[in-house]
Amino acid sequence: MDVPVAEHAIAMMFALTRRIVEAVRDSGRHTWNLRTDYEEVAGSRACVVGLGGIGTELARRLVAVGVDVVGVRRDPSVEHAVVSTVYGLSDLIEAVSSADHVFSLIPHTSETDGVFDREVFAAMPRGCRFYNLSRGALVHDDALVEALRAGRLAGAGLDVFREEPLPQSSPFWTLPNVIVSPHAGGRSPREPDRLCELIVRNVSSYLAGTPLVNVVFAGGR
Repeated sequence: MDVPVAEHAIAMMFALTRRIVEAVRDSGRHTWNLRTDYEEVAGSRACVVGLGGIGTELARRLVAVGVDVVGVRRDPSVEHAVVSTVYGLSDLIEAVSSADHVFSLIPHTSETDGVFDREVFAAMPRGCRFYNLSRGALVHDDALVEALRAGRLAGAGLDVFREEPLPQSSPFWTLPNVIVSPHAGGRSPREPDRLCELIVRNVSSYLAGTPLVNVVFAGGR
């Protein structure tokens, strides 16, 4: 699911920066509304939090469209194929402090539960956009809503939530600068084939005594 999630994240980024969300709403009302605040992503900076398979595919696509990419991973000392500036999770605040776009792609563990809190959102530059395509439990919802309503964050693309389906009472439904998608990032006609390929690869690696892929350290080790 690395490719479809990465593409979903890119789609959300362009939908927010190019005002596609507003254009769709205007289209439904047959309203011609030329805005003045369209943005380019070229020349902006993205922080990809989680540089596993999905984060790597996303980083490749961001670099291809002219975005400067920094990353966050469990072990920042390991060289990455795409991202040259890599922080550890303990340096998350520093990593997001100069980002125009922050993508959450880390697994949910005891170490990462609620890691995106008021302090982290406050460290993001005003006008930054936040995207969560991993697990809803990584985010303090109240802190995110406050940052969006206060205008500190310019928008958010959310594909995952603490409670799914997202309750009708959630403020995320009505915030005009939020894209809600129904945990659909990994959906693709090729998903079953990719899952089978992953199983076969890991079984073969296990039998051969070689490292597995997509390993999650549930205890935050």
